[in-house]
Amino acid sequence: MIETLGIDEVIGESGSFGHEVASTRRHGGGASRSQAAAFRESPQEPSPPIASIPKRRYNPMDRMFPRRVTALRAGVKDKTRVNVYMGGKYAFSLALSQVVDNGIKVGRDLSEEDEARLRVESEFGKAYQRALEWVLTRPHSVKELDDYLYKKSRPGVRTSRDKLGNFVTREYDGMSPLVGARVKERLIEKGYINDEQFARYFIENRRLRKGVSRKRLLLELHAKGVRRDLAERVMGELAADGFGRDEKAEMQKIIEKKLSRHTGETTSAAAKAKLVKYLVRQGFNYSDAREAVAATADLA
Repeated sequence: MIETLGIDEVIGESGSFGHEVASTRRHGGGASRSQAAAFRESPQEPSPPIASIPKRRYNPMDRMFPRRVTALRAGVKDKTRVNVYMGGKYAFSLALSQVVDNGIKVGRDLSEEDEARLRVESEFGKAYQRALEWVLTRPHSVKELDDYLYKKSRPGVRTSRDKLGNFVTREYDGMSPLVGARVKERLIEKGYINDEQFARYFIENRRLRKGVSRKRLLLELHAKGVRRDLAERVMGELAADGFGRDEKAEMQKIIEKKLSRHTGETTSAAAKAKLVKYLVRQGFNYSDAREAVAATADLA
């Protein structure tokens, strides 16, 4: 939740940004059994929408100063960003906080170094915003974030509609490695990416109805980049708190699911042996699986 504390003067009559900026205060949600719910209630960082930016009339003289900031306007699709115009033409967009931090004002002349740096900041702001929206859907591991950033770094082709409604195909470059590294560092620093938090969420919510063995959980967490010692520690802590996954109860879920699908075909010794082998393949102990199958009334 973002609460605006006050904006005395963000936009002046000339269309430039003043010195006072909206400050925000963020509040986290309360704890709950489901880590997913707690994560969704965690602090969020998107900037508040820009209420209005007075549009400055086009001046033909602007073309005479190609390195001068000639206008600042609210983004068309994303109202939380500011479009920066140089020499009367669109140059790049920045978040409101980036505009203020870098002192971008109408009438300021930017050097080539300043423009190059601000273009990198523009790319970082967009990439971080998209990554933050992806991260807030549920807890993620560091490896999942690495995979996400790798996909975003790949060039590709995007199809969209132009102003006339026609489909237009455009090629785009992927995210630069330096921007990807900054996005990862910021998300970890802010606490949005945490392997322990992800492990708790994964163990509590993975295959709740179908059932899953402890061994399979560990293997799947390993595939997600979570260290085995960390996964085992989280499992122990959840079990101590009464939120662990009991092996016998999980095995019973799988047996009941199999029985519901194969009614009338589970009384033979071959069917029992087949079910035991299936449970072992799912990561359960052989003797425990055999005992559970034998104890089931429908298999007697």
